[in-house]
Amino acid sequence: GTSHYSADANTLDDYEEGTFTPTIQSGMTSITYNTQAGFYTKIGNVVNVTLYIRTDSGTRDSNSFILDGLPFDSVDTANKIGGFFATYTSDVDDDDSSSPMFTSKQNTNDIDIFKSDGARFEGNDLDSGGIELRISGTYFTA
Repeated sequence: GTSHYSADANTLDDYEEGTFTPTIQSGMTSITYNTQAGFYTKIGNVVNVTLYIRTDSGTRDSNSFILDGLPFDSVDTANKIGGFFATYTSDVDDDDSSSPMFTSKQNTNDIDIFKSDGARFEGNDLDSGGIELRISGTYFTA
C-alpha cells in the first residue's frame, strides 16, 4: 500500500498488514523454538498485533522476561503505552498463579512482562523452558 499524508484528521494516511517474527529477548537462553509467528495491521499510528511463540526448550534465568520483534517501535510517551492480553499460555504464570501483564516498552519493539503485583516477570518465574504463549494487543507507533 501507499501513503498519502493529509492534514485532515478524518483521512486515512496509512494502512499496512504484514507478518513479523517474535523472539524472546531475555529471561531465557539457549532457546529452541518450535513456532514463531506474528501478524499485524497498522492503521495510522495504531498497531494491532497477534503473536504466537512456542519453545521446545530453553534455559531460564533471573533476567526480566522480555519479548522482542514487534513490527514497529512504540512511541516514547508514557501515557500511550500499549497493552496486550494472553489468549493462551502454557507454563507461563507468576507465583500466585495469575496471568502475567504485558505492555509495550517505550521507544522499542519489545513487550515488557510484569507480575500481578507490579514486579518484573523473570525467566525463573516460568514453569519450564518449554512454553507456549499467544498474545494479542494494540500499541502506538510514531
